[in-house]
Amino acid sequence: MRNTVAFRSGVLAALVACVAVSPQGSHGGVVYPPSETDFRNNYLAPGYYSTDFENPPFSSGEQASSINLGGATPDFGPTSPFGLTIEVVSEVADPLWIVSGSLPSGQAMSTSPQGYGILITFTTANVSSVGANFFLSDTDGDLVDGTFSLKFNYGISGETTLSDLTAGFYGFHTEPGVFLTSLTLTPNAEYMTFDNLNLGAVPEPSTWFAIGFVGLAAVGRYGRSLYARVAGRN
Repeated sequence: MRNTVAFRSGVLAALVACVAVSPQGSHGGVVYPPSETDFRNNYLAPGYYSTDFENPPFSSGEQASSINLGGATPDFGPTSPFGLTIEVVSEVADPLWIVSGSLPSGQAMSTSPQGYGILITFTTANVSSVGANFFLSDTDGDLVDGTFSLKFNYGISGETTLSDLTAGFYGFHTEPGVFLTSLTLTPNAEYMTFDNLNLGAVPEPSTWFAIGFVGLAAVGRYGRSLYARVAGRN
């Protein structure tokens, strides 16, 4: 069982850089905003979809094989022009878990099997910007000093992978007219967990210039304190 334990990430060092991030495509850009609010204000057009995984159709510690969000027929939460499906990356039907916590959302999305990834498939062909809090935990709910990777797929064959990441808020956008197809979260160990998911359309280019974003680039990266309390799982 996973016991209820509070944990907090360390503060990440500030990073200001412009980075080409598209090894197999040329239509993606990584952003490291200081906060979820910054990502919403600067990298999502109005009308975006957001979920903090509150009030799902099952309680913390229970499970589901997959979850549909947004779109026309979500499993929970509001309908939205933007839709997605979340499932565990596994050859068998391993479950997702909703874990309780002291994040602003109170609950987060994770897995039951240790070391398995999470696949987010965008079910509407209109998602061009996505961001969330990503972090790892162990069997007791303690923060793990390990790393994980995020792989963004977009367009026909575009692919961008961010490796050796630590707990924080990460975002990614495409150019207008190029849409995300999936996002794969892969832990190097322990349990992959994420929260405060935001997705929608990328702002118009004029908005990017207004905030000083030109081309495909990473922006200032700041660590943020991350609290979570994870409730029992096998």
